[in-house]
Amino acid sequence: MAVKVNERRKRLRPRALEKGFHLARRAIAAIRERREAEKAKKAERLLDIRFAERALKAIAITTVIFMIAQYVSFLVTGLEQAVLIERYFTAVVAEIGALMLKRIMEVVVARAKQKEGLDAPDIEQEEQDIESEEYTDAD
Repeated sequence: MAVKVNERRKRLRPRALEKGFHLARRAIAAIRERREAEKAKKAERLLDIRFAERALKAIAITTVIFMIAQYVSFLVTGLEQAVLIERYFTAVVAEIGALMLKRIMEVVVARAKQKEGLDAPDIEQEEQDIESEEYTDAD
């Protein structure tokens, strides 16, 4: 009798395992799809939010390089490049102004959507979520 029970278990095991593996594969595929969708959403938010931060870093780096070049130019020639300095900082101020205008428009549009009853994302909350995700991803 013990032999018959063991044989029956052996025959049932492959079917149960096959069904379990099939369910596990489907679950894993669903998890992968969800993760890919979350990564795409996160990348899109990072592109929007981190643009200003990257632009400001680039402006700071180019300003430092520009100031060093101007100092070296002054030491070599003994003359100050006034027109070049004026035009460089005019361009930098225009870029920073455009970034500020972009941010102001984001806030105004978000508030207008909230007043109309539309579901607008909370920009500050999204920034905090992304920063907390970055810290957990770094670990």
